[in-house]
Amino acid sequence: AAPGGKSTLLQSLLTPDSLLVVNEVISARNKVLRQNMTRWGGDNHIVTQSDPAVFSKLPNFFDVILVDAPCSGEGMLRKEPAALAEWSEQNVNLCAARQKRILADVVPALAPGGILIYSTCTFSPAENEENLAWLKKETNLMPLPIEHPSEWNIESLDSLTPGYRFYPHKVHGEGFFLAAFKQQGDSEKQRFRKSSPRGRQLDKATLEDSKWLSNPGRYLFLTREQHRIAFPSSIYHDYLDVSKALRITQSGLNLGKVYHGKLKPSPELALSQHVDHDIPRIDVTHEAALDYLAHEGLNQWTKIEPDTYLVTFAGFGLGWLNA
Repeated sequence: AAPGGKSTLLQSLLTPDSLLVVNEVISARNKVLRQNMTRWGGDNHIVTQSDPAVFSKLPNFFDVILVDAPCSGEGMLRKEPAALAEWSEQNVNLCAARQKRILADVVPALAPGGILIYSTCTFSPAENEENLAWLKKETNLMPLPIEHPSEWNIESLDSLTPGYRFYPHKVHGEGFFLAAFKQQGDSEKQRFRKSSPRGRQLDKATLEDSKWLSNPGRYLFLTREQHRIAFPSSIYHDYLDVSKALRITQSGLNLGKVYHGKLKPSPELALSQHVDHDIPRIDVTHEAALDYLAHEGLNQWTKIEPDTYLVTFAGFGLGWLNA
């Protein structure tokens, strides 16, 4: 899922009580993914670092799965000419085999009635049409046509296995391929659940928690090594199930560190969309925002009243200022 462009888009589209699980196997890329998900300010996502094979431990769990598959990258050659040097027919075949493995691994985790979206940034039929034909043959998934405006200039495959090619000379973007499938069965089927929730008991909001959050009743809380973590209560049971199957690298909203019963707010809280609107704020200009992020020009706020301030630009949190 790194660096996170599709993940942040999905989080913007989901309801607040939905759970988004974003997975990136490579450690360095997982770090970038965590940073970008934090910058987006949501609280209903979990970042994981697991091989796709592990997702079979979550049968019938996900309503939607997006497989943004590693590919030969032919659609990026115009944007990144250096990618041409990395292209080879052998790499195309390697990617096609890897994509089949990923699809086979994650299909069991798709709930009945759920939707699988498959995408690549390449034009190779081996990585696109041939994989769709294989998926249609080997699973119970049914191809799902997607309506789209004709003026977008997206080229469609045949109606039997619908897929969509985005050519860079025809659309506003780089090369891309997309297809969707629907899992047969009743979408109301009982979800996977290994067991009833166990482990550490979570708290309700304290007065200190309520001071920082716009809707503290939305959360359950725990203190882990002095760090105060808030979990949306609507997704906590699903979080427990995911934690039993996948390696989690980020979850919950990190409020900050607690010292003698008082919270020192975290950078993550400053970027959150759920920070309380009544917290003292300093809204800065574009130039001052750049200075603040570069840790420059901080002496301009020495005359403000002593307090903890949320520094914002255009209403969006940048970080904290202690005066």
